[in-house]
Amino acid sequence: MRSTLQTMNIHPCKGCDACHKSEDGECTTRDDMAILFPKLRSADGIVIASPVYWFSLSAQIKACIDRWYAFETPQGNALAGKQFALVLTYGDTDPYSSGGVNAIRTFQDICRYLRAQIAGIVYGSAGDAGAIQQQPALLEKAYKLGQKLGSAN
Repeated sequence: MRSTLQTMNIHPCKGCDACHKSEDGECTTRDDMAILFPKLRSADGIVIASPVYWFSLSAQIKACIDRWYAFETPQGNALAGKQFALVLTYGDTDPYSSGGVNAIRTFQDICRYLRAQIAGIVYGSAGDAGAIQQQPALLEKAYKLGQKLGSAN
């Protein structure tokens, strides 16, 4: 069974710093992030895919990213050096008026902080479900980004 962040039970970070006080950086909040933490730690690359809601990343992906605070340990950040990619859709036709640029900037700042590598960013307008299927050039960019990530290691 596949899960999406939309269907997972992910609580916000409490900023309690328990993760920073433990030797393994374990978060004390018990929810579905326990499924994602080991997958994120072991991943060579991470793709953040989100629609733009209210001029930035969706609340679901932002809640997940906020919990990455637990990866920052005295030994370093467990996500440092990984390949990251961003895939965005937005309803407006312009990345500026839609807030797409805010989401892109947030992603760039996250990668800078993590000392992670940006493999690429793909974004475009797709207001309705399935609308992206009518944009072969955008689909090709996403495909090439996937190939790049797949051949990185």
